[in-house]
Amino acid sequence: MLLLESIIDLHVSRPSYYNKEGFEVTLAGASIGRLVETICMFLAIYDAKLPIAIANPEGIRKRLLAQDDIGIIPCHCFLHRANQMFAEEDAVFDILYLDDLGRYKPRIKPFITWEPLPIFKPKGVLKYSVVSYGHIAFLLGFGYFLGNLLNRFVIHYFKPIQIIFFAFIAALLTSLLMIGLGMVVVINLYIILIPTFWLFFLCGLIFPKEL
Repeated sequence: MLLLESIIDLHVSRPSYYNKEGFEVTLAGASIGRLVETICMFLAIYDAKLPIAIANPEGIRKRLLAQDDIGIIPCHCFLHRANQMFAEEDAVFDILYLDDLGRYKPRIKPFITWEPLPIFKPKGVLKYSVVSYGHIAFLLGFGYFLGNLLNRFVIHYFKPIQIIFFAFIAALLTSLLMIGLGMVVVINLYIILIPTFWLFFLCGLIFPKEL
């Protein structure tokens, strides 16, 4: 593969056993800044009677006829390779920001198709709502708080290295227990939550003064 201008790719493919035409050269220049140059290169090689192909000819035809779709991304995202944020079947090559439309924005807005945001819905996995998982996050944070609170008392009776050693061994055994349970029983929320609460508690126990 020869890379031209860091944007236009020139691919040379091996011929198959059933292909009697030999090697095939394919040009790929999806960038809007190199599309005209890519097409000119293709036509020049084609006029020279050499085997040549161009990548995604249907997509190029739509772009030349202004029948392609243009992607709109949030203003905090970079335009570079932003077309990869869209599905391949959308065939989006060119990207812009909504503000780039300027004073034509009110006229073009009715023709824009907005895709739904990929909202995380764990209810179909463990049968609980998103609100329930928010409560679980608070519960895990409370476990970390309890570990911090207990540390204020045990630090007066045990050395820091002893507390760290105990928490490390307990966390290791808890992790091994979770792996074992995952192999022999059906996973449910409580099997995940209880050991995780204990791990958060151990992290809170060793963090304040030992680290």
